[in-house]
Amino acid sequence: MMILHREGWILKIIKVLLAISVIALALVSQFNESMNVSWILLFLLGALLLAMGAEQLQKQQRSIGYILILTAFFNFAVSLKIAL
Repeated sequence: MMILHREGWILKIIKVLLAISVIALALVSQFNESMNVSWILLFLLGALLLAMGAEQLQKQQRSIGYILILTAFFNFAVSLKIAL
């Protein structure tokens, strides 16, 4: 995988940025009811789960990594269904 670096610092930065954006978007959508950003929130959450799954695969914890990746793809499918 291209995103996996030998030390994994790139993956950690991506995880932190995605986590901050998911939390910020969830807070904005909670206080601003006129915005319908649920599909964006699900998409970003799926990206976060995908990064977490890649990190678990890098740590040789395959079962948790595959579960996280499958959950990420499910989130992507649901977000596309909501967006379209």
